[in-house]
Amino acid sequence: MEEITPDRLEQTILSIARSQPPGQRESVMLNSLWDALVGGGPLAPGTKGWEAYLAFKQAIARLVAQIPGMSFIEADS
Repeated sequence: MEEITPDRLEQTILSIARSQPPGQRESVMLNSLWDALVGGGPLAPGTKGWEAYLAFKQAIARLVAQIPGMSFIEADS
């Protein structure tokens, strides 16, 4: 996987947001970022997959904190 930088993440978020219906452009779900940045596909089964998801989520939260005007909001689904 290519390194995810704050600039790359911001461009990805904006691109995904633009593709969503007008009333839903203020947020982008983590699974959409996973699909765009990691290539989608299912997580590995069990602990290995869960650890990969958590590492991705933590990296995204850290990077979003570096993007002016954006924030990471924890959500349960």
